Amino acid sequence: QELMARIAGGKIHGLIGLGLSDAQVKWIRAHVLRVPMVGFAQAPPHLLWYSPLDIVEMAVPLLVSRGCGCIAYWQTLLSPGQNAKAPLELSIRERFLELLREHNRPFYPHFYAVHHLLENRAGLTSHEMGYRVALEFFSGEMSPHPDGIIIAEDTMTVGALAAMRHLGIVPGRDVHIVSHANAGSPLLFGAEKELVLVEYDTADLVRELFDMLRCLWDGEALREDPKRVLPHLRDEVARNEIALPKLVS
Repeated sequence: QELMARIAGGKIHGLIGLGLSDAQVKWIRAHVLRVPMVGFAQAPPHLLWYSPLDIVEMAVPLLVSRGCGCIAYWQTLLSPGQNAKAPLELSIRERFLELLREHNRPFYPHFYAVHHLLENRAGLTSHEMGYRVALEFFSGEMSPHPDGIIIAEDTMTVGALAAMRHLGIVPGRDVHIVSHANAGSPLLFGAEKELVLVEYDTADLVRELFDMLRCLWDGEALREDPKRVLPHLRDEVARNEIALPKLVS
């Protein structure tokens, strides 16, 4: 009611939503007709989002340049609306396969590990899922081992790194990892020299959201809707010049 009163009084001229549910977005749009609204990680229209496709596009050629022959893709799905058969997930898998073929690298189906956090019976978090996946890949009889891994969720990377420390595997030496990251986040602090990070900057997010609002205020059509925020590559591993020996399976 307070929000509606402020809008009616002309004190609010635009809305920015962050992670709102479909029901929340529908309610706002049904009750707020004259105020433009944009959002991040929520229901469209006028949506800004991050795409794991950008991580795949940047990571595969980089891992190939490091001499990686067996490349894996790991991801956790957080939303109950996400599933491996959704169009975005299919496009990620298809593009991952295309890039492997372009670079003459084999595809192992079990290397494309997309896990559904809200569907696993153990109730694992993203951190715990990363730990479990790394253990499955490196401590069992699975062969071959990946020598390059793309992890599309930084919290999953935290768990994977913990498992690798337990197993004595050194990222940047025994295996190359390209991970999603948020600029300024402390989650992967201390691991920057072992990983290549595909970073998203919240400053870019805020800038894009306000640019979208300005377009709507001016009555202009958005050039992209939804619009993707592009990441930046942060490569500390290259500066360390670490060679990559093959793991013994």
